[in-house]
Parts: sequence; structure tokens; C-alpha cells
Amino acid sequence: MPIDAVQSGEIFTVRVYKQHAGFGWANTYEVQAAVEPINSVTAIETMASAFVSLEQLIHLTPVTIDRVVVSTYIPDGQPYNPSSFTTIPVSLPGQRTVSGDFLPLELCLFVRRNGAVGRDGRLLYRGCLLEAIWVPMLFVLSCNLQFVTHFRQFSVHGSRLHFRNRSGILF
Repeated sequence: MPIDAVQSGEIFTVRVYKQHAGFGWANTYEVQAAVEPINSVTAIETMASAFVSLEQLIHLTPVTIDRVVVSTYIPDGQPYNPSSFTTIPVSLPGQRTVSGDFLPLELCLFVRRNGAVGRDGRLLYRGCLLEAIWVPMLFVLSCNLQFVTHFRQFSVHGSRLHFRNRSGILF
């Protein structure tokens, strides 16, 4: 299905690209449309913006959230269909201030999502760890209340995220 005609139950992948010190990486999420939106393009942009906001709260200020790519879950194939994905340029910094030494990007925050159904999800976040949160033999992440509140807007069903906003479920 094309991005501009989202149907209820349709599955998308959302890939959020980041950059820091010449190194680029991305996190990928699966999202399922809970309803058929009135305006698909606006709904996709709203969803992408929500993922950017979430990742800004996770990442430190030197990390740049470069772009978001939203695509249909249908595998790439012939013929090429440019309406099956959209790229949204962002170029915004992370919102967590650096106080101390920034840990190398090879060290990642591991987030495990345990769903009631489906397979578990695993996310690795680079560019969010400081030496100050290192405790011998383990990492302790102190999340601010804004991050926790924002993260709770995403409810996990299996390995898919359903985005909720104040007016109900969008995706």
C-alpha cells in the first residue's frame, strides 16, 4: 500500500537515522495503523515526529537526528514503487545535555521490549551514555520524567508499536 493511502491494520517500518562524529546509524521500529486516518500524509508526519521526539529525549546533544524513513512493510521488489516510502529530513540535536565524558558509540543502551504476543523487540541506542552513569559491572540509566512520560505514549503489542496521542490511537 502507498504511504499516502494508509489503511487500518497496515504495517510500516520507521527508521530513525542519527549521526555523530562522522558515524551514522539507525533504529528501526514496526508500526501498525490502528485506524484509517483522514489524512494519511499528516498521520505519517505526526508519527515520524513522535519518534523524533522520543529519540531526542534519549540522545545527548552532540547526536544529530538526521532523518526518518517510513516505508510500507511490503518487501522491495519490481517494479520500483516510490510511493511505498517517504523520507522526512529532520536535522535536530538530542535533548540530553552532556555533563562529563561522552562514552564511545560502540557502547550502547540495550532496551528489551517484552510483548504479550509475538516476538520480543530489542533496541540498541548509541550516543546516549555518559561515563557518569557507569557503575562497576552495570549501567544505570536515570531517566527524567519527561522521557518516561513520552515513552509511555508507545504501547507494545507483540513486536509492533502502536502510537497513541491525546485524541486516541493514530498508529
